[in-house]
Amino acid sequence: MSGTHPIENSPSAKHMQEHIRENVGEEQADWFTDRYAELIEMGATPTAAHFIASGEILVSEGYDAAEAAGEGFASVDGLEHEIDQWRAEIGAEEPDDIPA
Repeated sequence: MSGTHPIENSPSAKHMQEHIRENVGEEQADWFTDRYAELIEMGATPTAAHFIASGEILVSEGYDAAEAAGEGFASVDGLEHEIDQWRAEIGAEEPDDIPA
């Protein structure tokens, strides 16, 4: 990817990247960064890309990781349903390579 990485243009996504790095792991933070860029390239808004990519990591890691990353989601199942709806809106597939 040439130029500035899309995550650099979103303070909230950059903040989430650091939360994931500190509270979940380096591999997951790198995956979030790559997935965020992929979703932006597919036409997602920065908000949608942030929500989907962070949600995919948090669902993968479970509710404990969601709390550790500062996300106050009441239910991982509810989050997964919302992510599915956002993916459908931009034509994104569920990734099969989310690091655990």
